[in-house]
Amino acid sequence: MKKTLYIHIGVHKTGTTAIQSFLSINRENLKKHDTLYPGTLNDHYIITQELRESDEPWLNKDSQTFKTFSEIKNNLQIYQTFVLSSEGFCENDVIILPRLFKTIKHFNLKLNVKIIIFYRPQHTWLESVYQQLVKGIKVRMTKSFKEFVKYKINFSVGNYYLLLERWSNFFGRNNIVLVKFTEKQKISKIFTDFTSILGLPENTPLKEPTRQNSNIGIKTTSIEFLRWLNILNIDDNLFIRVLIVLSSEIKTHSGNYNLLTEELNNDIFDYFKDSNNLIASEYLNKSTALFEDFQIVKSNLKTKNIVQNSFFKPNLFSNQIELIKEYDSNILSLLFKQLFHIDLSPSENNNNKIAFLELLKEHIPIKDINRLKESKTIDKKNLSEIISEFNKSELVTKIFATNFLNKAFNFSTDIINGVEVTNSIRITSIGNDPYFSIEKFSGNYGSTTILRIHMTAMFNTILKVYYQTRSKPNFSESKTEQIKFNKGTNFIYLVIDDFDFNGQVRIDPGTISGVYEIHEIIVKSNTNNNN
Repeated sequence: MKKTLYIHIGVHKTGTTAIQSFLSINRENLKKHDTLYPGTLNDHYIITQELRESDEPWLNKDSQTFKTFSEIKNNLQIYQTFVLSSEGFCENDVIILPRLFKTIKHFNLKLNVKIIIFYRPQHTWLESVYQQLVKGIKVRMTKSFKEFVKYKINFSVGNYYLLLERWSNFFGRNNIVLVKFTEKQKISKIFTDFTSILGLPENTPLKEPTRQNSNIGIKTTSIEFLRWLNILNIDDNLFIRVLIVLSSEIKTHSGNYNLLTEELNNDIFDYFKDSNNLIASEYLNKSTALFEDFQIVKSNLKTKNIVQNSFFKPNLFSNQIELIKEYDSNILSLLFKQLFHIDLSPSENNNNKIAFLELLKEHIPIKDINRLKESKTIDKKNLSEIISEFNKSELVTKIFATNFLNKAFNFSTDIINGVEVTNSIRITSIGNDPYFSIEKFSGNYGSTTILRIHMTAMFNTILKVYYQTRSKPNFSESKTEQIKFNKGTNFIYLVIDDFDFNGQVRIDPGTISGVYEIHEIIVKSNTNNNN
């Protein structure tokens, strides 16, 4: 029997994160069943980045492309089945595909290559993608769902037939494995579908990942609330704090609304009908429509549709405000303070800003309103002002390669064995939750503390700093400063502007498995207060 390389390419929003976590935590068990999931990371997204950015990444011995395909080649005599997984393979695949094909040819892999694609009805897929883009920190979508759908389908996004044709041109139609994904199917069904494709027995003892390793949906009204935070230009740090709160809400049918109207649902179905029928006949040998249960899905559409107005409608978001208030009322104060000082354009958004502020006023003590209006804090200063403040402040502590192991502790299990100290601090995380604490320094009560972290990463991610206070001497999402980190080497400035800060921090260098190189961490304070 010929050995097989399975390349799982997505598509997005079809359980890919869960599948990758499943494969990653079962690496050793899979080996016992003649299956290799190469590398140490959750997925193979870095390979897709390298294939996009370089004509021949396999020639660079430090690249993940070279390392991963070398691992496959070196294990050809040991394993029967090999698996790669990343939805990045179907992003810009016009560029990636020929380079992936050349990579396989370069390593002379005598393997049968099969492409695994999970697919779902486009109307539910587009809604799921839209929600991800609204809450995703890299995009923070402001368009309405109707505008988004019109924009996407005009560019043939969601046309599975065109995607399949591109991949079959390189690997052949007979090597395309299609798996139908439905929004409400149990997560365990996704895993059994995947292991069945790999030819593993049904009773193979494999662990399932925890829910936190999968993308979790939130209520549609909360998505609309987040869209308004995007429109009103609330900064990333505060946006993430609100997102964390709203993600804790149990998503139930009761009290939820639907973005899909029946009219829009029909428009999407009609737009993709012909290409979907080509998939059914040419790839699945079916005489019926690809989504023969479409009429059932359509008849089950919820009757309540959320209206995405061009003006802010406060009464729609009472549940979201109450949930935030219950979780951490300070977030509402921060929203008020930040929004009050934001200058918005076009001018109609000023009316939306006023409406939002009036809603927040109902939940913030009157004595605090004037203080919030007057306090334009450092977090609203531009970067040059923060750097200037940092340069004038007093040094609190400095951490670099030679003292890191003395100053750092409480490493997460994702990096417990992945710290290498040479001229810099090289941290390899096998999961999406790397973190470590640094030695507690003087609690600068009543002052502002600024951290400057000099770091290199091969991907865009989010850097977080958790901090403790005298009243809350533990780490929590409500006491976190976060910032988007762009691929490459960066000087990152994070400001802790909390009167009660006690000097203990935890640093999460990112939210993606991979390699992080820290060159230096400097902490400064603008006063010399004692404990």
